[in-house]
Amino acid sequence: MRVLFDQGVPAPLAESKFDVLVTTDRNLRNQQNLAGRRIGIIVLPTTSWPRLQGVTSRIVEALNLIEPGQYRAVQL
Repeated sequence: MRVLFDQGVPAPLAESKFDVLVTTDRNLRNQQNLAGRRIGIIVLPTTSWPRLQGVTSRIVEALNLIEPGQYRAVQL
């Protein structure tokens, strides 16, 4: 699985080279037209590493379950 970690990723979402976009941009759904996208999108709840460490199992689960074009938000 090829994962793209967001740091101001320009549109289009680099779909041809990656399977999943991992971002903390919770407004991505409202900023981009995601209909018909092939890349899976996982939205992390925070940019805080100490807080993310507590949900790493949820992040791994989201990565394991994501399907092309699917949008998943990880909760704290």
